Amino acid sequence: MGLNYLTAAEMVETTKRWLNEERATFESIVEITGLLPRIEEAHLGLVDVAAPGTDEDASTYPIVEATGVLDSRHDHRLRAMYYLLRAYREHLLGQTPVDPNAVQVVKDTQKAVFPHGMTGARVGYLEEAGNAKLAKESVEKTPGAKRILGEMRLTATLTGQHLLDQWADAAAALGARVQADRAELPTADPKLGYRVLMARHAWTGIVRTVLSVLEHSTAAPDKIAAIRGPVDAAEQIATRRAAEAQAKTKTE
Repeated sequence: MGLNYLTAAEMVETTKRWLNEERATFESIVEITGLLPRIEEAHLGLVDVAAPGTDEDASTYPIVEATGVLDSRHDHRLRAMYYLLRAYREHLLGQTPVDPNAVQVVKDTQKAVFPHGMTGARVGYLEEAGNAKLAKESVEKTPGAKRILGEMRLTATLTGQHLLDQWADAAAALGARVQADRAELPTADPKLGYRVLMARHAWTGIVRTVLSVLEHSTAAPDKIAAIRGPVDAAEQIATRRAAEAQAKTKTE
C-alpha cells in the first residue's frame, strides 16, 4: 500500500478528518468505532514527534520513503506466499475424492509459514524481518512442507519455495535498512528520528486495520466511502509521487 509514502503532514491531515469532520460517521460504523481511541493515540503520537511542515518531517522523509519502498515489496511478497498456499489448499479441497492427508500437510505448512495469519504485514519492520526468518526455519521442521512448497507453482518456473525465498530476502533487506536508518536519521537528536519512524509505523498500522475491517462492514456505502475517501485520495497522490521520484532516480 502507498500509506508508507505519505509525509507526516499528509498522515496527520488524513486522520484529522476522521477525528473531526467525519467523527460522527466513524462512530456510527459499528465495526470500527471501537478503534477510535487507537486512531487518536496514533494521530497524537505522530503530531508530537513530527509536526507537519517542520524540518523534522522534511529531513526524515527521504529515509522513510526508501524504507517504505522495501516494506511495500516485503508486503507484496508476503501476500503472494500467503495466497498461493490458500489457493493450493482450496484446490485440494475441490478434488474428488478429497485427500485429507494432503490437505493436512498444506494446513501444517500454512501454520509453519504464517502462524499468525496475515498479521505479519501489520507488525514492526524488524518483526517482519524476524517473522520471515522464523518461517523458513519452521518449514525445515515441518514434515512435508518443503515438498508442498516445491509442488506449488505461481508460474511455470516460479515455485512456492521461490516465493518463500523472495519474501525472506525482502524481509532481510528491510531489516537491514531499518538498522541503517537508526544511524542515518538526520536530526540533532538521534532518538527523535527513530521515534518519528515508529510513530509513522503505528499510524500506518492502525489505519490499515481500519481499512481492512471496513472491507467486511455492513455500513452504508456512503459512510464507508466517507472514511476511506481521505485515505484513498492521499494514498494515490503519495504513490504517484513516489513512482515519479523512483523513475527520475533511475534515469539520472
